Amino acid sequence: MNDPIPTDHSAADDMADDDLADEADEPLPRPSPFEFRPDPRSARQFVWRSPRGPAVLAVARAFVLGTAAVLLAAAAPMVLSMSALSATDAWALVVLLAVLSAAVAAIAVHYAFDARGRAGNEIVLHARHLELDLAAHRSLTEPTEHVAERIYYNDVQCLESRVETYRVFGMPMRRRKFRLVPRNGEPVLLFEDRGWSTDDEASHAELAWTIAERARAPIHDRGRVEGESGLLGIVGARAPAWEAPGAASESESALQNGGRHFRPSNRA
Repeated sequence: MNDPIPTDHSAADDMADDDLADEADEPLPRPSPFEFRPDPRSARQFVWRSPRGPAVLAVARAFVLGTAAVLLAAAAPMVLSMSALSATDAWALVVLLAVLSAAVAAIAVHYAFDARGRAGNEIVLHARHLELDLAAHRSLTEPTEHVAERIYYNDVQCLESRVETYRVFGMPMRRRKFRLVPRNGEPVLLFEDRGWSTDDEASHAELAWTIAERARAPIHDRGRVEGESGLLGIVGARAPAWEAPGAASESESALQNGGRHFRPSNRA
């Protein structure tokens, strides 16, 4: 038996007001920093800009570590003037401080490059082409130059994706990269996912899918490769060439993007 429809206008209005109040109490969904949004400069185009938060955090890390490196270097002359230490012990401590200062300075420079690569990236989707304005150093494990170019959708051959693993003290650190392969010209690295299964997890898979759909191009999964970890997986980490064969990756079942699964495209 159906519930009776309220005939009293005041009762119906009260019910509607209650529904609106419930909706107002619900928090609005937070816009994702990993999706294209309408471009306020034009009603017919969409834009993605890299979020500022990670770049600011990288700048803060670089500043703190750079300051620590300077303090360690400044402590070396003070050690030599300490009368409580023998000359041998003093010089051994100076060498240790110098090594620590150099290591911390190298990590600070790494974060400075990381901040540069995270800031100012922009991709604009037009009706027939996309415009790339991507900063240098946007990858931590392979050299990338500044890119500012226009690519028409029919010139896009495909997009490629792969997982890179770097082991630090036996613990794997994973990254996923996406690059655009034009029919003519050099491939362009678009995005690099970092920090899987951590609070810093961020996935650009949805952005790659949007570009692939606009260009009617496939996304090829190149599998999983092992990279050189360098110092703590930070300084000196190096990715193998994209032509290197990769093992079967987890993209079909385990890579999630906001509760959705990323799957390689099978479209021709």
